[in-house]
Amino acid sequence: AYVLSERSFNELINKTEKYISDIACGQLTDTVEQVIFTTIAATGVISGIARGSNQCALAHKFYECTRKHFFKESRSYLHGEIVGIGLLLQNHFNGECENNDFLCSLMEKYNMPRTLNDIGIKADSAAFNVYYDYLRSSSAIEQGSNDKLERLEKGLKYLFEMK
Repeated sequence: AYVLSERSFNELINKTEKYISDIACGQLTDTVEQVIFTTIAATGVISGIARGSNQCALAHKFYECTRKHFFKESRSYLHGEIVGIGLLLQNHFNGECENNDFLCSLMEKYNMPRTLNDIGIKADSAAFNVYYDYLRSSSAIEQGSNDKLERLEKGLKYLFEMK
């Protein structure tokens, strides 16, 4: 696995903030175009390489479930905003819940929704069951694995308890 040093990570965040600022000011610089292209290309390559491993498949299935069953509530939110919430679930599922504090701080910094309530979904038992039933039968969960079903339930409980 590739590990990014804290220094390199901070440099990347600083550059990213500059790109975001350029875009916010309506400046489509060559660098912004390169970042967008690189992000799209890298995402495709990484998705192909990571297929079947601890990738973000569950976060994307969370998005699909949200759009399918809670479209009215979530219609004004972007794909990445909903997948971002799904990443909190994904981290728990992957046993990487220590990443959620950092992810939540980034989401908060960029005014992204972090909870179901933030996107207009009431975090009640009915919604929990919708997500659990949808996700447990999705391609993101290995069928017949009680361990993965338990991890899914634990991750959903975490997500549903977030305030």
